[in-house]
Amino acid sequence: MTDSKGDVRPKKRGPQPPSIGLTAYICPHCGTHTTQYWHQLFASRFDKGKAPFIVRPDIENFVRKELDIPESEKEPLIKHYLPYLRREVFLRASEDSPFNPPEACNIALSKCYECDDIAVWIHDRLVWPPQRMGPDPNKDLPDQIIVDFEEARSILILSPRGAAALLRLCVEKLCIHLNAEGKTLDQRIANLVSNGLDERIQKSLDAVRVIGNEAVHPGQLDLKDDHKTAETLFRLMNLIAEKMISEPAHVEEIYQSLPPEKREGIEQRDKKTQ
Repeated sequence: MTDSKGDVRPKKRGPQPPSIGLTAYICPHCGTHTTQYWHQLFASRFDKGKAPFIVRPDIENFVRKELDIPESEKEPLIKHYLPYLRREVFLRASEDSPFNPPEACNIALSKCYECDDIAVWIHDRLVWPPQRMGPDPNKDLPDQIIVDFEEARSILILSPRGAAALLRLCVEKLCIHLNAEGKTLDQRIANLVSNGLDERIQKSLDAVRVIGNEAVHPGQLDLKDDHKTAETLFRLMNLIAEKMISEPAHVEEIYQSLPPEKREGIEQRDKKTQ
């Protein structure tokens, strides 16, 4: 595309993933594609014998019961820190002049225009919050499995092996959730097969089982840098959940919406054919 003078116009880009070279991208906190304000850091050394004060989730209890300061100073301190508790990282005004301390190089903070949360960068790597890769988990999965699924997404970039091992754990918990019998995961899958499990789902379960097992034990598969295989396991996990949880639930919901007399007629019909 060119303008009236024949100059080449840059193509419009869609939503961009987080990057150190952009001033607008998809916020890793709130998921909005919006402006990001960048902040440089300055290093101001603590006095000898003084360590950083960390804003802890239990800051109120800590200040009231453990911090050795006058009682009159505790309430103002609690009031000051409470707004920051939902954030792992935050900006706080410093008493030092920004012109005196040295600049902290290769570390930066970006602040989202939409949610005001902070992202931490070292060199060109986003180190907080952890980037989640792979698809979102199927919403019909039990909560405890979703927690493991999300943890696997958060470590995929750093450890495909760890992500694969966590997804194997997801499969094991799913089989238990489905009341599959057996002492081992292999036996539980076999039990589901004996009860009529679809062959494609069986293969998906075994793929996640074997690859996840190989990830943590010496074997023929090496997932140390194999992100592609690990990413495929996320899709298989969602496929398993769709076929074994979501679809049966949708069918049952539609069936239960039928008038009671219609359902009774269907049940009577089926009894006659038995």
